[in-house]
Amino acid sequence: MTLSEIEQQFTILYEDNHIVVVVKPRNIPSQADKTGDLDLLSLIREYIRLKYDKPGNVYVGLVHRLDRPTGGAMVFAKTDKAAARLCEQIRNGEIQKKYFAITVGTPREKQGRIQSYLVKDERNNMVKAYPAAVANGKLAVLDYKVLDTGEGLSLVDINLLTGRSHQARVQLAGLGTPIYGDHKYGARQITNYKLQITNADKIRESGVGVDLQIDPNPSVAGDSYGIQIPVVYKNNHQIINKAKNDGEESGVTDELGVRNEELETTDITDVAENTITIAPADSLPEPPAGSVDANIAKKKAERRQLIHEGLRTAAAGTFLCLWAYTLSFTHPTTKNAMVFKVFPPAEETPWQLFPIEKFMNIVKPTNS
Repeated sequence: MTLSEIEQQFTILYEDNHIVVVVKPRNIPSQADKTGDLDLLSLIREYIRLKYDKPGNVYVGLVHRLDRPTGGAMVFAKTDKAAARLCEQIRNGEIQKKYFAITVGTPREKQGRIQSYLVKDERNNMVKAYPAAVANGKLAVLDYKVLDTGEGLSLVDINLLTGRSHQARVQLAGLGTPIYGDHKYGARQITNYKLQITNADKIRESGVGVDLQIDPNPSVAGDSYGIQIPVVYKNNHQIINKAKNDGEESGVTDELGVRNEELETTDITDVAENTITIAPADSLPEPPAGSVDANIAKKKAERRQLIHEGLRTAAAGTFLCLWAYTLSFTHPTTKNAMVFKVFPPAEETPWQLFPIEKFMNIVKPTNS
């Protein structure tokens, strides 16, 4: 690979004799793994070798990592002394890493701290979170804040206080709001649909939760899907309240808002014979043309179409909506404060559904 080809693989934000700060592309490993795919560490090492005509092995220190599907700012050390000083900053909690995530649903608490102990299954490359210390568990802490919501999704600001493998993904999933596009930890692929439950008299008064696994992109407006409902004893869902208040025994209809308290599934004890019908909101009666409701409906339909397009992309496993947008540290040699902010791919769905520039507190540069 030529120098020009390598430079097209990633963006350099800053470089001197001690460090290089880059934008890691999504779906490229931070370092070599068992897949044998091209990784960022090797690319940077080859970039330095070719650009500066370095003979022999080139030193590049991996200071921190981003999960393979995550993109954003990373710093690499070009000397062992710089690497040691940056690693010390990480151990002391002096390097700040902030992320944007788009979650499916909204956490019950709009702001908070998640603290748990993570255990990684190396064989399956999966991480499990535990509320208390367990054998081989590593303490993982993050602060989060919901910045905006819409169309069943939430833009969440994340400040990682520790840097564990899959940390943000597994901890947000533990709240019942997994990251959009994250099939490994259970992102639900449904937004703004009508939910109809038949045989509502069989729903237990103690609550019901559903884990819906359907195609969110019906080919024809009005298509519907019948699936089984796992009955669980969790929450007092508003659908149940409606059924009891109206005295209905069938045809109970409600909005699916994809919220944690509405969809959380815990101990599944039975699979009901009840079925549900999922019909896209596009199939509902349209308001008169030119009315305020019609204009609102049009905008909602446009946003739903963007969501559906994004879901098709996410279903193909091409991206995860987790982005390292801020990286702050002290330069290992000059001691200057270094702050880097990187915009996520805001032209893509669902990033384009949120005012990213507003929450970055900087103006996005133009291409000119």
